[in-house]
Amino acid sequence: MLEEIRPDVVFLLGDIVDGELGPVLRGDLLKYFTIPHTVDGLFAITGNHEFIGGADRTIPYIEGKGIRVLKDEMVILPGGIQVIGRLDRDSRRFYGKNRLPLADLMKDTDKSKPIIVLDHQPLNLEEAEINGVDLQMSGHTHNGQFWPLNYITRRMYELSYGYLRKGSTHFIVSSGFGLWGPRVRSGSRSEIVLVNVKFSSARQSSE
Repeated sequence: MLEEIRPDVVFLLGDIVDGELGPVLRGDLLKYFTIPHTVDGLFAITGNHEFIGGADRTIPYIEGKGIRVLKDEMVILPGGIQVIGRLDRDSRRFYGKNRLPLADLMKDTDKSKPIIVLDHQPLNLEEAEINGVDLQMSGHTHNGQFWPLNYITRRMYELSYGYLRKGSTHFIVSSGFGLWGPRVRSGSRSEIVLVNVKFSSARQSSE
């Protein structure tokens, strides 16, 4: 599917490995992940499940497949598009490491250029809005994955799925491609989200 879409850049929004890493390593399950040709690269962030399974082994395994995992760091894409990938907020609980505040991560950003933030759990959306983020993308919720959990996630998150604009900041939350727990989806679907982005004034456009 990604080969058909031919995206400029691919972002994986966490929970690439679900918990226990042993079976993944024994079967080398990421070998089935076909890395598409992209102009600007393939990037990922950590989800809570990367830490549940042991980030010290999970992250190197993912990076060994040619996927760059952004851990509270920023990369600059062609055209000056700035992409900040955040550690998952559960890194403290499972990894003993606090993630940096978004304001600290944005100290060296050029506010005249586009700023995209990747944050696995769509909580505290105001933080991105206050700091002048243009686009934030998240996952985690699976849009409930199956009925009636979709109603619960809607109560838990300001945006549990889809699109929302707050001020000048755009938010997208994907239901994700895989599963958690029971191998079933009902009232939710696996998806790959194609985002077409056009930046106004002197900002460059990206797809």
